[in-house]
Amino acid sequence: MKNLSKGRLEGFTLMELLVVVLVIGVLAAVAVPQYQRSVDKSRYSTLMPVAASVRNAQETFYMASAAYSPDLSGLDVSLPGEVHGSRAELGNGVNVEVSAENGNGFVSASKEGLDNKYVMYFANSTNFPKEVHCEALSSSDRAKKLCTGLGGRQLHQICIGRSGSREPERSGKRRERHIIGGRNGISSAK
Repeated sequence: MKNLSKGRLEGFTLMELLVVVLVIGVLAAVAVPQYQRSVDKSRYSTLMPVAASVRNAQETFYMASAAYSPDLSGLDVSLPGEVHGSRAELGNGVNVEVSAENGNGFVSASKEGLDNKYVMYFANSTNFPKEVHCEALSSSDRAKKLCTGLGGRQLHQICIGRSGSREPERSGKRRERHIIGGRNGISSAK
């Protein structure tokens, strides 16, 4: 600041203002991605208890009938929202789906606005028994960073067909599968 006259007219120079704007820009460039990551983790964490409840209900159903239920209505779990066979819309943009085809049983949960799915495999599933996976759209770096930020390591790419089945890479939306929980089914997210 310079004293331009006897009347003490003070102000900031253009250079001082540019430095302040530059510092604010650098702080914003660092803070915004971190904030987005925190919001994504928060949204993703809402999927975990829902999927765990459905998986526990499936395991109870399996103990009673030696098979997993192909739909949610056959399970002893109360889900808010609308249940349509193997799928449920729970409100707040949360969707849950179960699959028990060919011995490959899992429950997946997703949320609108998030390019990730939280997938829990059942104890007697032929693929990935008791494992917990984070699936991310291959085209979304933000979704992949969420999975790796939860401590996930990439397993492979899969293709989600129209029926929702998981097949090796073909046509359709490509997802990367990251394992975030081991055989005990407990997430290793930090």
